[in-house]
Amino acid sequence: MHFLGFNGCQPNDGPKHRPAFRFLQLMNNRAKKQHSSSGAQFLGLRVFGGASFFGVLFVAMILAAKAQFTGSENFSAPLRQDKWFPFVKGNGGISLSNQRFNFISPSSVGDHEAGLAWVNNLVRNSEDWEFQIDVGNTLSVSNSSRYGAVGIYVANLNDESDLAYLEFYSTYFDEQGRPVRGFTAGLKNNGAELHEGDTFELPFEIGALRAKFDSSERSLSFYFHTGSVAEGYFWQFLAKYGLDGSDGTEGNANWSMPFNAEFDVGCYGAAVGTRSSIGQLTVDNFTADGTTLGVHRVDFEMDANVDAAGELVDLSWFSFDGLDYVVQVSPDLKSWSNFATVRGTGTYAGLKVPLNTPECPAYYRIYSRIP
Repeated sequence: MHFLGFNGCQPNDGPKHRPAFRFLQLMNNRAKKQHSSSGAQFLGLRVFGGASFFGVLFVAMILAAKAQFTGSENFSAPLRQDKWFPFVKGNGGISLSNQRFNFISPSSVGDHEAGLAWVNNLVRNSEDWEFQIDVGNTLSVSNSSRYGAVGIYVANLNDESDLAYLEFYSTYFDEQGRPVRGFTAGLKNNGAELHEGDTFELPFEIGALRAKFDSSERSLSFYFHTGSVAEGYFWQFLAKYGLDGSDGTEGNANWSMPFNAEFDVGCYGAAVGTRSSIGQLTVDNFTADGTTLGVHRVDFEMDANVDAAGELVDLSWFSFDGLDYVVQVSPDLKSWSNFATVRGTGTYAGLKVPLNTPECPAYYRIYSRIP
């Protein structure tokens, strides 16, 4: 899905700078202990259920064979030790309140992070898989050194300095003096940043994140959804990374993972120089599956010619044969209504839309569900 605006009515370019991504340091050899040890490990972490308490979370080590990467979590019950491995840095913590994962931190100094690594089944590079979460970010920050985010990550299980991530962030927009939000994706190899992509400013406080792995290419693609998910997910592509040295469009890394090697995947929250309380940085509805979640995606080569009368704009895009493409219109990028449905023909589809003015902006998006 792509957002389109005409006559200078594009969204603002957004923040010019945000703090470098600060991913928490996972426990050394955590994954190896989780999957191969018959012992147990203790982790001190604030984990809250219906009532607040400080406890020590016991994580049992499981020897049983793991199935393909599938599962779900709505965070409405205490975390199961056979599904999640919690991790924390600084004063970061997790609160399971309001049937959501809430990232919390009482400190406004330093970096604070906490998250959950999936351990219920194996995530291998020999299989296709994908997972997604719903996210919320209402955190407001007052200067450019402060930052808050919730996100998902994929790491090389044997070398977690090999890392890819997608997050929904809040930072400071110094040109207008207000906090803004956006989505960013990144790729690291041996700890070195190889790529970082950003949507910049978007007028949303809720959305969704998605990762999709193609085992034939050894590629990892990230998508984001903006706004409510009540009417389904409208996924917009942000980055595709090759993890075997090729096949990425935004970046390539060579993580040197042999066939059937495992990934470490999960979700997290982070805050830099600011506090975070319940309800500000949230995660919900974790879902993992094979290739059945579907993707809304359009490959555009836009043509936006104004007609002779100066009243209409011609849109065109490549369409796949037999797929229906739904064109929607919005005055504010928040509320959308259907404008037209165009059947794909295997060539370029076209549609005329009214020419808008700065006083009456109109944005268009086009999507089609590819199973």
